[in-house]
Amino acid sequence: MNECIIEKVNGLFKYIHPSDYRNVLIEIANSLMQETDIEIYTDGSMKNVATSEIMMGCAFVISASIKKSFNCGIVNNPFSNKAELMAVILSLMICPKAANVEIYSDSQWVVNTFDDLNFLTIKDIERSKVNYKILWLCLFKIIRIYSLKVKITKVKAYGDCDYNKEADKLAKFSAEKNVLIIEDKLLLHNGTIC
Repeated sequence: MNECIIEKVNGLFKYIHPSDYRNVLIEIANSLMQETDIEIYTDGSMKNVATSEIMMGCAFVISASIKKSFNCGIVNNPFSNKAELMAVILSLMICPKAANVEIYSDSQWVVNTFDDLNFLTIKDIERSKVNYKILWLCLFKIIRIYSLKVKITKVKAYGDCDYNKEADKLAKFSAEKNVLIIEDKLLLHNGTIC
């Protein structure tokens, strides 16, 4: 494992549980280390919405020269916006430092909220009244720690894009998968990452 990946494992990835998800994310990050421009399609999904058995999942598909994908189940406070945002956060965690990242999401809420918060400081985001503030703080901390240049673009849900269709399919399937947990301690992380 190269030095950069070891630093990432000791940095942000140590907050991801269970370890099988962490290992997949590390493997994806390792495969992207030489990439400078990355396109990622993200999606979130909910199942059994009208019941007490609500399940959420999220997924991302990377359309770089090395095509990779990831999906997982998520829990707590089920809402479609949360699932969409988790997909974006996880996709950013695997990006190499200083990459130009274009994320395609079918969530207008994610696109609009990102645009509204993008030029605020972390302190300003902490003071804002945005929904899922803790998740947005995680997202912007990752962007700053990795020195990423991120753009999020709206893509039509159920459109003709194969990558978006794949992200949608994986997100729906992932609602029934094991649950990924991100420790709250991630918010306290201020270390540098390769």
